[in-house]
Parts: sequence; structure tokens; C-alpha cells
Amino acid sequence: GIHGIIVGSVAGVVRASILGRAAVRRREFDAAATRLAECEAWIEGRTVPYAAAHATQLRAELMLAQGRVEEGQSHAGRALAAFAALPAPADRARAALEFARIGLASAAGATLHVEQWLQDAAGLFERLGDHGNRERALALAVEWLRRQRVTASVSHGGRGLIESVSRLLDSLSDLRELSQRAMEMAVDQLDAERGVLLLADAQTGQLVPVVERGGVDGATRDRAMSYSRQAVERVARSGGSLLIQDAPSDAEAMSDSVADLGLRSIVCVPMYVAGRVVGAVYLDDSRRSDAFSDADRGLLEGFAHLMAVAIEKSRGHEEVHRANELLVGENLALRREVGVRFQPKNFIGTSSAMQQVLAVVERAAQTSTTVLLTGENGTGKEMVARILHHSGKRRLGSFVTVNCGAIPETLLESELFGILPNVATGVRGRDGRFVQADGGTLFLDEVGDMPLAQQVALLSAIANREITPVGGGPPVQVDVRIIAASNRDLRRRVEEGAFREDLYYRLNVIPLEIPPLRDRKADIPALARFFAAHFAQQQEREAPELTAEFLAALMQSDWPGNVRELQNYVERVMAMTPGNTLAPLPEARPAQPGRPRLERGRKLAELVADLERRAIQEALDRCEGNQTLAARELGTTEQSLRYRLQKYGMAGRRQSSRIRKNRR
Repeated sequence: GIHGIIVGSVAGVVRASILGRAAVRRREFDAAATRLAECEAWIEGRTVPYAAAHATQLRAELMLAQGRVEEGQSHAGRALAAFAALPAPADRARAALEFARIGLASAAGATLHVEQWLQDAAGLFERLGDHGNRERALALAVEWLRRQRVTASVSHGGRGLIESVSRLLDSLSDLRELSQRAMEMAVDQLDAERGVLLLADAQTGQLVPVVERGGVDGATRDRAMSYSRQAVERVARSGGSLLIQDAPSDAEAMSDSVADLGLRSIVCVPMYVAGRVVGAVYLDDSRRSDAFSDADRGLLEGFAHLMAVAIEKSRGHEEVHRANELLVGENLALRREVGVRFQPKNFIGTSSAMQQVLAVVERAAQTSTTVLLTGENGTGKEMVARILHHSGKRRLGSFVTVNCGAIPETLLESELFGILPNVATGVRGRDGRFVQADGGTLFLDEVGDMPLAQQVALLSAIANREITPVGGGPPVQVDVRIIAASNRDLRRRVEEGAFREDLYYRLNVIPLEIPPLRDRKADIPALARFFAAHFAQQQEREAPELTAEFLAALMQSDWPGNVRELQNYVERVMAMTPGNTLAPLPEARPAQPGRPRLERGRKLAELVADLERRAIQEALDRCEGNQTLAARELGTTEQSLRYRLQKYGMAGRRQSSRIRKNRR
């Protein structure tokens, strides 16, 4: 959380300012005001210009977000001036970008300096070589210009270049026609004599002219194109725009082509996509100096950003379409192949216990009803879940797995339901597992370990068949079959208050318990032969013969790790046996069932207490003193574990775990 942080240094002020700005984005204005008060209280009486600039930025963002336009704009100007005086160009650029973002979202945005902030941010990011943020600033500038009519201070005669090109992009998909029409608009509306659009060649990466508007006579066309390439190469090398307002007086700009063509004014801007140059837009004029201003260059940068995105989409559309058709075909073929593999008849389970399970699986597969799989680890719950999916009507849909016990609590909700872009700085939007499984099956493994807070959201998603991504937004309808699995006794978890009863009944529509391997030992020989053949194929050797002694050794073990342990054992023996016959190895024998030795003459209560004390001690050792994890491993509550620690005089473990936690 953001509460309870004490500001005691410049770094503390910066951190509190960042947390306050995050609260502003979440529209938690009281929390942001608290952070601001902490910052200003520490700054008072101190000369700390960097910290003061960040605090002023927080105050400006808070006021702008609250609609206090005049105050917010005034403090925004002070913050930018403070960063400029330090100097701190990166902080200044990011601050200008944030002010513009808030202004775009504000109802009073038209009265704010959004356009100037975006121009400043784009220029600073250009000088810093930060092409990613420069693209973000240009994209916001395009959005701003789409909303506001382009005034005479931006474009000659009030002509809306961005607005016109935006409509053009919506109506045209042909790359050639799009480029020609767009360059015609750019040349006409910026009153240029000539314009050239250059794109990167797919093979060589060189920038080559593809569209020319205006133009010169044939005798000088080659030199004109030559100079165009020279100007763009200069832009590509610098990573920024080029504006030459009086070419004859610019020694670096002068060349034979400039002299032959009599060029006076030149403006050239790069076209960036994902931080790489995909082309350039070039305009020139031989009639007058100062034909293009800084405002024209900024407008042309917004135009170039629109064109870069459109051209990249147009270039890749046909290729993506072909690749998509190929992938769809391959995907369907692979799913059919996988579906054949995950059929009940291919499941190794001839024992009576597994035959009863498979009979229920075959009936459940023909429905979309929720199934709850229970059983020990390693019994094959995920395998059964895949059979349920691939044997049913949803077999051509996706089978998506989520391990509810392996994902941190803070990330589980976004993993399940997705997250909207820009919820926090640098966060990219993505779909959750529910959306990915739409039309298919969502397998919730280890659902018994899901925190209570997330259980509420899961229950709502299952009941309403819709999810809401983290960050808000409209609900999204989903059609998903739920298959849940747990190695815990969920009924007991409900009684302990660790699992919601209503969610338990939602999941426990068709209960299916997978028996442990010790209760279906008749399956061991077939499983061992399957694993031996599988690993033989991996090791490029013939499938070995399993001796009677080897099979007897397998049948004698209770396999506490179930099928997974048997698989690992067969792989280990094959790795240690070079021949074509497998026999049990002394150093690799499967674990035998053992019985704890009981001391004669001791009372039952003493023996039980001793056994309980040892089990708790071993669990704490394995969990490095973490009582929460130890309680989870022992299948009890943390409160119950602490009671037993006090009962057996083991309270010191609690103190040591706290020390260890604090050190982390």
C-alpha cells in the first residue's frame, strides 16, 4: 500500500510524489493530497530544488485532474521551469507528457496548454534519443489534433491536415493510393513546392522514394531524388527531424543538388514504428526562405506518425492474412491430433478403481458442466481434465491452465481477468485466462490454495459468465467451461474458513476423485511399460524389456508421489541401465512403505504428541520457519499451528521466522 511511508530525504519525496501521482491516476484524490502534504512539509525550510520540482508536479497533476484549470496550469508551468533550471530534461519531458495526458482526459482540456506540452515532450524525447516516448507524445498529439480544429498557428490557413489524413486512413486500404493522396495533402496544406515519401526497402533496409508530389523536370529529377536520400540519411543518423529555413546560408545543408535546384527551405521528419525507422517525409521549397516553421515541423511529425502506423499495417496485412490462414489450419490439425491422444480409451487405467473414474469421465465429457477433480498430487488430475476437454463438444476450443497456488496473490486477479492498458505507468493491457479460454475450457489447478479475496471475483465470474478486467471498463461476456482440481479436502477448508462455501458448491457440480496409485496397483505394469517406451524414444534406443524382478519391485512400493514418482523412477533406471533389459538397481530402488518405530511402555497420548511435534518441526524446517507455508503443508490453519507451537514449547520458531522475514 501507499500509506505509512515517512518522507525523510530527497529520495523519499520523489518516491512519495510518484505514489501520489499514481493515486491521481486512480482518482484517489485524498490519498494524493496526503502524499503532497508529506512532501511539502519536509521541503519547507530546505533548499532542495529537485524534490521541490517533483512536489510541484504532483500538485499540478492533482489540480488538473480535479478540474482546477488555472491553478493546475500555473503549477504545471512552474514544475517544467523548475526541471528546466536543474537541468533535468528527462524529468521535464515525462512531466510534460503526463500533463498532456491529464489534459486530454479533462473536460476543460481545450483551455489547457496540451499542444505545447506535447510539442515540448516530443522535442525533448527526440534530443534524448528516447524514440519510444517520442512516439507516445506524437500519438497523443495526433489524438489532440483530431479533437481540436487545427488553428492558423499550427497550419497555414486553418487547414486540418491531421483531420483530413485521419479520414483518409479510415476510407482507404490500398497502400499506393493512400500514400499518394496523403502526400498530396501534406504538400498542398503546408504550401510546399515538392514532397517525397520514402520507405525502408524490405530486403536492404535502405530508404527509397516511393511517392513524389510536385516535382521537377526530368533533367534534374535524378539529382532531386539523390538529395532527398541524402537528407533522409542525415535524419536517420541523428534520430530526429531536420528543419533548414535558409539553405544557402547553412554550410552543412549546401550541396551541388541544393545549388542546382536552388532550394531555400527543407523540412524532413523520420517515420518511426516500435523504435525503428520505417521511412521519412521530405518537403522542400525553392521560392522562399523560412517556408516552414517549427510549428510546421511539429505538424509534419504528427502526420509522419499517422502514416508510419498506417503503412506498417498495410504492409503486413496481406502477410498476416496468409500466416493467419496457415496457423488456423495447423492449429485445427494439432488440436485434432491432441484430441486423439486425450481419449478415454488411450488412458492407462485397467484397474477397477480407474475404470469407475473413466466411466464418469465419459459421461461428463458430453456436457459443459463444471467438474471438481480431487486427489493426491501426481495422480493425473490434469490428464483427466484434458480428456474431459478433448472428448467433448469444446475440443476445438482452447484448453487453458491456471495454477492458482503458484501465482502471487497480487497478480492472480489480473492473470484470470486481464488488465487494461495504462492502469499504472508502463503497464500494458492483456487478456486474462478467462478470455483466452472463451469457447473452450479453463482448468483451475490447486484451486484450494486460492486466496479468499480472489475467490469472490471467481465466484462472480462463474455465476454471471462475465469478467471485468483490472482497471475497470465494461464487463466482458465469456463462454467457458470450468474444471477445477485440488489435492486438499475442500470440505474441510470450508469448515476452517479458508474456502468460500458458495464457491465450493459452484465447483462441486460433478465431483470426481482420482484414486492414488497404491489403490490401483494393477495399473503399475502398464504405466511402467508406457514410460519405458516413451523415454526409449527420447533417448533414441529400443524399448527395453521389464524383468519380473523389476515389476515386482514396482508393485511392492506404495508410491507416495503416485504416477509422477513412478515416471521419475523409470526414467532414472533407464538412464542408469545401458542394456535392453531393466532390472531394479540397489541405489535406485523405489521407496518402500515404512512404519514408525514406537517405544514400548509409553502412553498413547505421549506417542501422538511426539509424532505431532516431529511433524511440525519437519514442516517448519522445510518451509524455513515460515508458519503460513508450514500450516498449509500440514493441512491446518496458522492459528492452530501457533497453538501447538506454544503447547509444545516451540514458540521460539515464531520469533525466528519474524526475524527472517524482516531481513528479507
